[in-house]
Amino acid sequence: MQKVTQMSKQFLPSLYYYVTPTSYVDLVGTFKMVVETKRTEIAAQRNRYKNGLDKLADKSNRVKGMQEELTALKPQLIHATKGTDVLMIKIEANTVVANETKVCTRRRSSWGREGSVGRRTIR
Repeated sequence: MQKVTQMSKQFLPSLYYYVTPTSYVDLVGTFKMVVETKRTEIAAQRNRYKNGLDKLADKSNRVKGMQEELTALKPQLIHATKGTDVLMIKIEANTVVANETKVCTRRRSSWGREGSVGRRTIR
């Protein structure tokens, strides 16, 4: 380092040349590299965060739309429920009548069988 200083004094006596140690130059280079790496990492995190916020906003809008649709369909749902309840009452009433008819039909068929057995023996 002293040789460089002496040589610079010989060639240009009016100018001063400062010599920076290589370890400091390496430190500055390393610092620049670390800063650039961190900038890249922060930019990636910022993009992920922004993307997440955009997705949340989109889902929020979709949920609002579904809630409006559900509110619009609620009267139809109530009407369909009432219709189903009426239909279930009719089905229950028809089931009772069908069971009574089934019992009567079995009795009649059993009477018919007994009568046909008796007729064969009489002939």
